[in-house]
Amino acid sequence: MNQYRTQHFEADHLNAVRERHKLSIAQIDQAIQAYLRVEQAAMLAADSVVVSEADIQDFVRQTSEKVKVRMVLIDSTQLVDAAYTPTDDELKAQFDKYKDQPAGGPSEYGYQLPEATQIEYIEINADELAKSQSVTEDDAYAYWTAHKNEFTRPTSQPATSSAPATRPEPPKAYDTFYEAKGKVREKLAHDKATKVATRLAEELIRQVGQPWVSQPTTQPGGYRQPPASEMASDVYAKLIAGPPSKYGAALRIGRTGLVDAEKLMADPKIGRASAFASTPQRVMFSETAFMVAGLKADRAAEPRHARLFRNVYETCAEPGDGFAGNVYVFRNLAVRPAQPPASFSEVRDKLVTDLRNIRAYGEAGRVARDLTAKAGHVGPEARVPGRRGPGRQAQERIRRAGGVLPASGCFNYGGMPRLMDGFVPAVGRDPS
Repeated sequence: MNQYRTQHFEADHLNAVRERHKLSIAQIDQAIQAYLRVEQAAMLAADSVVVSEADIQDFVRQTSEKVKVRMVLIDSTQLVDAAYTPTDDELKAQFDKYKDQPAGGPSEYGYQLPEATQIEYIEINADELAKSQSVTEDDAYAYWTAHKNEFTRPTSQPATSSAPATRPEPPKAYDTFYEAKGKVREKLAHDKATKVATRLAEELIRQVGQPWVSQPTTQPGGYRQPPASEMASDVYAKLIAGPPSKYGAALRIGRTGLVDAEKLMADPKIGRASAFASTPQRVMFSETAFMVAGLKADRAAEPRHARLFRNVYETCAEPGDGFAGNVYVFRNLAVRPAQPPASFSEVRDKLVTDLRNIRAYGEAGRVARDLTAKAGHVGPEARVPGRRGPGRQAQERIRRAGGVLPASGCFNYGGMPRLMDGFVPAVGRDPS
């Protein structure tokens, strides 16, 4: 198993998985063994399937029949006129038609503003906490003895040369404890710090949740009425002033602007956190942040995640586990449901871009129809750049294409092979 692991997994990647999910090498090996058993069983099951002659003939026909095609491709994106400026009436008409549609939704266009929220959080930094964690040499030695393969020598980079590239040697474990001791103690100190961070987060959540306990559930959706004291801007500042001073450097307050889920995911700190991180019910922070009163997430539809739902100003009952062992305590300061912009002026630039693209698409269609009408008399090749026909600008955006295309192809996306309709470059899949 050790040989299989070193051949198929990079040591750095394996260590990152182990750190994130708090797994030992033995647990990872058990997971790999379970996977290999399932794979072997699947292969045995597949080998037992009898394929008929008719199945084979049908497969050969669908993958071997081909047609030779010549095409003239007209790329509408190359026909966009950057000098064209739509009128306000055109902008408003486009806006009114799609203002209630989300961008990337079922409609081709959408200008609806997505849900947004503002988050305030306390980051409990595991690296800072690790500095105050003590690890005895006996504990370090005992851990190293049981997990020697976790601690490997740094790999040396091959010198640059004209010789053919060779596969680098896999990382090798340290030969003695004294070589690995520094890394072992660092790892154990960080593990301790992560546990301390989680306990501290739970204590902070308990403290800040006290004022909410006796509040009436009179808000829509059965949420508690926010206490006046918890609507203040310094709630978290006062909260972190309470723990012992030894935690002071490890506690930091942060606050986002009013952001949607996409922008929140890009936050390098809390954006990478998740709730229930070590369980099958793991929820990424870009979802957790929006499980709040006033937004579309429905507590009744998510019974497994009921603990995560809360009112504005209420601290989430579950901390967020971030990258590198950091833990986050957080609350929502404001929410904005999905809604259309107040006026088309707010999305003017996007409207102008879309209308230019629509105009260019119409021009591409006109050029295509013109070529189609004339191709019957002189052939498509004669109508392509340099001959009478579309204007010079359009000619520069037309190119020939063609090739031998199969009726369909065989694809395997991590499962059983499937036949898909033939793919025409720059056109797409089309069964006809």
